[in-house]
Amino acid sequence: MLTDIELDGRGFMYLGIRDRFSDQAYDSGDPGPAGAGLTNQRFGGDLLLACQTAGGGWQLESGATLATRGCTNGLTGEARLASNPPSPDANYTLPEFFHNEQFLEYGTNDLYHDETALGTLAMLYGSGELVGTRYDAWEAFENGTTTFDINNGNRLRAVQLYEANNGAFFRKAGGLGDIELLGGAAPIEVGNRIWRDDDGDGIQDPGEPPIAGVTVGLHDAAGTLLNSAITDANGNYTFSNSQTIGTIVSQINQSSDDAEQLTNAPDTVTLTGADLDIGNNNAGGTPHHIGLRFTNIVVPPGATITSAYIQFATDGSGPDNIGNPAIFTIDGQAADNAPTFAAVNNNVEGRPRTTLGVRATWSTATWTGTNFNGPLQRTSNLSAIVQEIVDRAGWVSGNAMAFIINNSVQHREAESFDGRPNGIFAPVLVVNYSLPNPANFVALQFRSSYELRVNQNQAALNGMSVSPPDNDLTTFGDIRDSDGQPRLGGYVATNFTTAGPG
Repeated sequence: MLTDIELDGRGFMYLGIRDRFSDQAYDSGDPGPAGAGLTNQRFGGDLLLACQTAGGGWQLESGATLATRGCTNGLTGEARLASNPPSPDANYTLPEFFHNEQFLEYGTNDLYHDETALGTLAMLYGSGELVGTRYDAWEAFENGTTTFDINNGNRLRAVQLYEANNGAFFRKAGGLGDIELLGGAAPIEVGNRIWRDDDGDGIQDPGEPPIAGVTVGLHDAAGTLLNSAITDANGNYTFSNSQTIGTIVSQINQSSDDAEQLTNAPDTVTLTGADLDIGNNNAGGTPHHIGLRFTNIVVPPGATITSAYIQFATDGSGPDNIGNPAIFTIDGQAADNAPTFAAVNNNVEGRPRTTLGVRATWSTATWTGTNFNGPLQRTSNLSAIVQEIVDRAGWVSGNAMAFIINNSVQHREAESFDGRPNGIFAPVLVVNYSLPNPANFVALQFRSSYELRVNQNQAALNGMSVSPPDNDLTTFGDIRDSDGQPRLGGYVATNFTTAGPG
């Protein structure tokens, strides 16, 4: 089965292949059908390379060597970096680029299994590495990950995620699913320094001062100005494609932050219920308004809310389902910093609401079981409500916000803070946001050409002209010499191409 695909932005595609038998069998020594005997099963996945062609298609590798990737029609980068002998997959007619997918017994190098891939992959742009799941990654009868060098196909290291344990784990079977990275790719940044070259040799010497206040323009290959930056007190400037994004997760952590209010007089509010009767619980005879308050919402003023939702967990102790689907309305409390709920009549329904224009409608199908907190128990997108609260003049990062949920006919039963020890299944608010791009933001792309320009007539330069490049291309010299070239029109320019990821 083709179970994962990664692209590196350089014209190469990485394919994770999973053997379905890894999900059909348990481990070696597993009893056969009807206890007929022990079975000793193993499987074979794969990690393959494909190269982008000039026509926009893809060519699967075939016959990689120490010098090539096995893509004769590849658009770019056919050559591979030097690889350690012996030749990749020397025992096979068509060797593969990733040639160390076998399990060798530690200390003996005896070959036990080829193609141990579990078929899931992850890659961080700029790292030059590809991580894949596999069995026998480190020793026999276990699952883990192996990291490969995408420039030469070599195996770099392995990590054991669970060990052999007499059948308590999956051993050689498919005990691992997908693999995801928790960190993002490093941003692309372009920067340099403008200084006063007192001796005119084109080299930054000790004691030569920076020039502050110089405007530098970044242009694309067509000459279009993308953005400008001004050198700081140290003469430095940067352009970056880095954007600030964030995720806030807040779980209700006290009894008074989830509340139920009866809809009939005297509008009694309960703070310590063992569950949350969302909507009309016919068994109890009276509909409820539900109030939820979440604290420490660290979203800065001015942020754009990209998504938000509340995650419930099923309670299962009563009539979970009335109505299929059940449809609820959700409002926010119109407050800069919502206070906790109180056992005072009408303390939920009586709170001021966000505008009707941002009211959310949540439709959910039948709930089953206890303590299930999946997509069915997740509200619709509440970003418009959260945005209206964050946009209030008095909003401060770290404040609390509250929500009110209603339905007079239908019902779902969710866990409350007091329903389980330490509120482990209490409702959770998840908010994703982004901040405005910084002043030096440019949507820089991999493998793209740009030009930096400095107008020589600006006041900060006080009539100075550019120093000539010193033609020093050594490892240490080039990072401190002058790269600017005078151009017609009275400006100095330097051209460059960003590298590809990896």
